[in-house]
Amino acid sequence: MAGMSELLYVYGFTPPGPLLVAMQVSHGGVDGSGPLGAIEHAGVAALASAVPASVFGAEALQERLLDARWVVTQAERHNEVLQQALACGSVVPCRFATLFSGEAALRQALEHCGAALTAAFARLDGRVEWAVRAFLDARPTPPPPSPPGGPSGDAGNAARRGRTYLLGKVADRQAQRSAAAQATVRAEAIVAAVADAADEVVALPVRALPGETPGKPFLNLACLVRRDRQEAFSAAMTHQAAAESAHGVALTVTGPWPPFTFVSEAFSDHADGAES
Repeated sequence: MAGMSELLYVYGFTPPGPLLVAMQVSHGGVDGSGPLGAIEHAGVAALASAVPASVFGAEALQERLLDARWVVTQAERHNEVLQQALACGSVVPCRFATLFSGEAALRQALEHCGAALTAAFARLDGRVEWAVRAFLDARPTPPPPSPPGGPSGDAGNAARRGRTYLLGKVADRQAQRSAAAQATVRAEAIVAAVADAADEVVALPVRALPGETPGKPFLNLACLVRRDRQEAFSAAMTHQAAAESAHGVALTVTGPWPPFTFVSEAFSDHADGAES
């Protein structure tokens, strides 16, 4: 599939079958040039396309990864391919920019990882990933009132200001401790509700993401959900979100996504294209 000046970009893996025939004509791949193709070996079909080494080779790629707009565009195209595959069956996704020097290198990697990928198909069959995130109320604490009294230079007024400042710091610490205790209690309730509705749940590192729900994030869960239980999962999360709002907690639920969290990245580690 890949020529002398090209690399092989791999999006993910599926069991061999008719799925990829339709996808080969329905998407242009990560760089828009397409076409997508299926490379089968060791009982696994790799969804791949040829990409120019001048863009995706090691040095060129490192430079382009500094361009946030380019990365977002390519990552969205990568995800579009996976979403199309996900709509048709089990998918073991690869991370963005999984590259091989050619079909021979890909087949060698499949020979090594084919059994593990086949086991992953069985585990992920009929399942997708959903994300659940929780946020504490972001309303700011009102500042303490300014002390009444005389001019700013007055010694008594300065003392009152000092006391007010110290009381404000104490109140802030108390509020932080209260918020931490509340987050622990609410996290336990949310995890229990998610565990009842999902097959598997993984707690991921918590960090704020650009443009998301206002508030301080305190919980980030990846949930493996059966396709035939997605409506029940969504209903359970809607119910839980309503319950959490009464405690000043916002819940966001997104999906379905390819099950990135529930597959090993070991296969991507066999990619040799970025080192060509």
